[in-house]
Amino acid sequence: MADYKKPTVDSNYINFVDELHQAINATATWNDGNNQNIPIGAKRWNDTSKIFEKYTGAKWVALSSRYNLPVYWGSIINKPVFDSSVTSTSTKTFATPKAVKTANDNANTRVSKSGDTMSGNLIINAGDYSKLVLANSSNQFMLLEVNPADSRSIGNIILRQGDINYSESNIIVINIPRKNGEIAFKEDTVSKSGDTMSGNLIINAGDYSSVSLKNSSNYKLMLEVNSHSATSMGNIIYRLDGAASNTAMIGLPKKTGTMLLKEDFNSSIGGVAGYTRLPNGLLMQWVQANSNIRESNKLAFPIPFSRIILAVNSQTCGGADNFDLDLFYNNTHVWGRYQTSLKVIAIGE
Repeated sequence: MADYKKPTVDSNYINFVDELHQAINATATWNDGNNQNIPIGAKRWNDTSKIFEKYTGAKWVALSSRYNLPVYWGSIINKPVFDSSVTSTSTKTFATPKAVKTANDNANTRVSKSGDTMSGNLIINAGDYSKLVLANSSNQFMLLEVNPADSRSIGNIILRQGDINYSESNIIVINIPRKNGEIAFKEDTVSKSGDTMSGNLIINAGDYSSVSLKNSSNYKLMLEVNSHSATSMGNIIYRLDGAASNTAMIGLPKKTGTMLLKEDFNSSIGGVAGYTRLPNGLLMQWVQANSNIRESNKLAFPIPFSRIILAVNSQTCGGADNFDLDLFYNNTHVWGRYQTSLKVIAIGE
């Protein structure tokens, strides 16, 4: 350890030279060590901080924040080796800017694992059953999978749980048929549980195509079209499902007209009088009596005619002359002269 204030004029001559050597050695070794009375501006190398320092009189501070050291590249020993290769596995060479640019350009053409956009096609060629897999947070996977060329379907859409390579984990499998056509959305189809159609339904199953309505007793009501015929266009059939014969059948004739209901036939059917009015307006009435039917004892029709077209009668008479069989009628009544029994059927409107 050196003391820069020694030797002094009163130093022991025995220590004089040694103290002088200590000060010289401290200066030569850049004040390495714990020296005393160091002059302001002294310099040293800090082996811990690896920097040059100067003494301020109170402490050591960095000599400078920057050093301009002119160094000739060819004189540097063990200098780094630069390489433009992007396939090298060396741990001792340094990549050139060209290598960095090449690697960066290559990376920019790749799809990022964190998400990206492709401007070209993605081809997955893993052989038969190559697949595209989408995963959710419940460890379920949706697979778009291609089938072998000899399969009846071109592929499948699969929802699978757990292992994507274990088909026993399938939850749902939708086969994609090997045929041309368009996939229909649920909203474009009629639901099996019931639905409403805004267009026509055409059932083309050949001759005897049919629509069936089934009840809880396993019977079905069928509207069935016949093979082309000159007389019949189809049938309404009631049949036990699976039975070979019909329980009831109504044939639909091939003719133009209006179907009538039972209620379209107004009628009143009694024992001695009644009537039926047909949908075309024709009125048929009948009356009968077993007593003298004279003008004073007229027999009334059940409802009035607007006009009578035809009347047919059967009678017995108590008179002796032919005129005693005369029969008279108007739109409301019928009567005779001496008839003791009379039955009349009249047709009109």
